[in-house]
Amino acid sequence: MKLRVSALLPIILSLIFVGIVGCGRPSVSSGLFVKPQEAELGVVDGNKGVISAEFEIVNQLPHTVRIAEIQAGCTCIAAKLNTHSIPANGTAKLVVQFDPAGTFGRKVNQATLVTDDRDFPRLRVDLYADVVVQHLKSETNYLIGSFWPGERIDIEVPLAIQTSQQFEVKKSGCDGLSVEFLFDSSSIRIFGNVPGEPGLFSFNVQLSGTGGEVSEEMTITFQGNCGIRWLYDRDIYLGHLNRSESSHPFQIELRQLESIGQRPGVKDVRIVSLTENISFVESNLGSDTIAMKFETKEVLDGPNEATVTSEILHNDESIETVTVNVYFFGNSLNQATE
Repeated sequence: MKLRVSALLPIILSLIFVGIVGCGRPSVSSGLFVKPQEAELGVVDGNKGVISAEFEIVNQLPHTVRIAEIQAGCTCIAAKLNTHSIPANGTAKLVVQFDPAGTFGRKVNQATLVTDDRDFPRLRVDLYADVVVQHLKSETNYLIGSFWPGERIDIEVPLAIQTSQQFEVKKSGCDGLSVEFLFDSSSIRIFGNVPGEPGLFSFNVQLSGTGGEVSEEMTITFQGNCGIRWLYDRDIYLGHLNRSESSHPFQIELRQLESIGQRPGVKDVRIVSLTENISFVESNLGSDTIAMKFETKEVLDGPNEATVTSEILHNDESIETVTVNVYFFGNSLNQATE
């Protein structure tokens, strides 16, 4: 019986295909393999911390396989096996942990197992995740500086925030000021006019995460001063002084308030008035400190009081008036204790 070549052609092609497949790489479901080969972690909230995925290492070989090393694709991956020796037809448990801290967006990470088997030297597992928000690690109180009443400002306050999404901003308090969240620099822009009355002022800013599957909220309080740029003791106590020695030195120290805005710098310090029982010696001007030195001229028996009023002239021509009260007690020589 004669067979036509055309009739045998499909059979021949099938045998060739089977032969090619059989001579290729071993199937992932035979020999030594991991199941599953990948894990989809989905949307990951950075506030939830470390996330774990479990895998099974299956050894269908006729001999024991040893896992010599586990290589992590990045520092955000940690992997651990319950055993490093997998017997023939045995299994091992692999736990892979992913820490999303400092990562944003779509992430693909791997863990690779290095074995002592010649045919299966490496096994790899893949983890996929979408990190949509990172911890909001910002301070909740900020001192934005000292200003003159009604002064117009436009400053940026950097926040320790890392995020992959925008924030909706709501402000309460200080109607003359406006705020906005600057995504690129993770900062709050504050602009407008500070209150017109001297003293402390404050307002709250609420940040709400938008545009992602994970919501996040926090409230920050901003504080400032109006009309005050220097800190100092308004009352100084010199203690007990020997009234037989009229000259006793003392010093008034002023420290400039820290400000995110530009410091004006000091041009001069002028003594406006002082009581007759004290005299001015000298002043030393630093970059953010002022030291004014005085001495007593007369010490009376019993309680004594003196007053100093000075003006601080800044480089921007603004002036701040400083008044300090000085108290001391006059004793005779044998009564002086301080």
